[in-house]
Amino acid sequence: MAKFKKGTELEWMDTVLKKGTISDKLAAHTLLIHETKNWSSLNELIEMVDPRKCRRRCVMAMITLKELFLDSLNISHKNCQITEEEDKKKVRFYYVKFVDNLNRVAFDNLQETRHKAIWILSELLHKYQDNKDYILDKLVNKLGDKVPKLASTAGHFVEKAVNSDKDEIRMRTIKYVRVFLARPNQTHRARFYAVSLLSRIKLIRGNHEMSNELMQIYLDLYTTLMKDDKIDSRMMSAILTGIHRAYPYSKLNNDIFEQHLQTLYTIAHKVNFRMRVVAMTLIKNIVQKRAELNKSPIEDRFYNLVFSQLIAPELHTSSRQESFIGFVLNVINEDTVVDRKEAFIKRMLHVAVNSQPDLANLLMTTITKIKGYNTDLCVINSKDDNMDTDSSSDDDDSNAGSSAGGTAVTSSWVHKKTKTSKGCDLLARNPRAAKPEHLNELYLLRLYYDPKIAEIAQKMMRD
Repeated sequence: MAKFKKGTELEWMDTVLKKGTISDKLAAHTLLIHETKNWSSLNELIEMVDPRKCRRRCVMAMITLKELFLDSLNISHKNCQITEEEDKKKVRFYYVKFVDNLNRVAFDNLQETRHKAIWILSELLHKYQDNKDYILDKLVNKLGDKVPKLASTAGHFVEKAVNSDKDEIRMRTIKYVRVFLARPNQTHRARFYAVSLLSRIKLIRGNHEMSNELMQIYLDLYTTLMKDDKIDSRMMSAILTGIHRAYPYSKLNNDIFEQHLQTLYTIAHKVNFRMRVVAMTLIKNIVQKRAELNKSPIEDRFYNLVFSQLIAPELHTSSRQESFIGFVLNVINEDTVVDRKEAFIKRMLHVAVNSQPDLANLLMTTITKIKGYNTDLCVINSKDDNMDTDSSSDDDDSNAGSSAGGTAVTSSWVHKKTKTSKGCDLLARNPRAAKPEHLNELYLLRLYYDPKIAEIAQKMMRD
């Protein structure tokens, strides 16, 4: 510490550094650094960044040093008064020492102190040009903090800092997160926060390297977690969100997606309905591209998946009804198999009969659009959609206990032969096996309690 023996002001400064309050000492050290480049004062400020001695003084010193390094000691600024190379080396040395102390504070027992240290590290990452990799590594490690709130906050701070920086920083962030995810003893929560951070990184069209790297991370992570049986719906949703966001910007070979197509089909059956729509959109893009390259039709498995989701119970309560029905409309219009289109229409009518007005109206409107786009559909243009009546009557209860030969059945159980219908199979898994014949649901929809839906059904029957 520098001591001054001449001048009233300098004597007062020396007294403040010895006996003043914490605020006065910090102000005095700051003034000495500004006016005389007193490196011992800078070193003493950095030594204060230690929560074991005094947390209040530690936090105040951290904030003071942050302002110093982002203002008068920011050697990357053009207006910085530090011009000599020797002084710049000292600033870099003390800056690394300050970052090391901040990293130690980030592991303090008190959450508020840790939060403040993480915030200051992110501010330095965003606004100070030196040692970005070093700070980035420290912040990514905080995604594994034992307190979920702090881990989530660290991800938010990193996202805010790197998204406003150059593409190079975002690429390095992705690589640090990949190393973080590859650690063998990483907790499931830490991996979730890491994937969430990756899914929020800003992507730019034309920068395929970044998107390709993200796609590889998501697919490899899912494969690893499936082998260890450590994946839940929350993690699958996060991975699927990341894949959906990175896919339009990536230019990976379609063979790579082919290797993970089974993965996407598996995810589509394990996530909630909202994410299921996202998974089906990705699968559609992959199988369409494969069909174009091989000049072959889209595989039946994809249509089976979409067909099965029309009778999923979650459809009736999902907030993504419009998104899903719009997706189904595109699938039907792009399909070339007439039988499959008719099966989709039959199932949509069947669902509309048992749905609330909002969903029923959406389905009926979509069917009207399908009819306008596809004039070759026989089932919707049929004029003789008569209700199928069951001509057979139930056996009389008095004869139920008799066999064909007239002998009485001694058992209390009566076994009747089930009637096998050769008509439409409403629960068929494959739409081509549903065999729709007549749209009998229109007769029920004509009596629907919502007049708008009843009007659409009557119009369909007249056309």
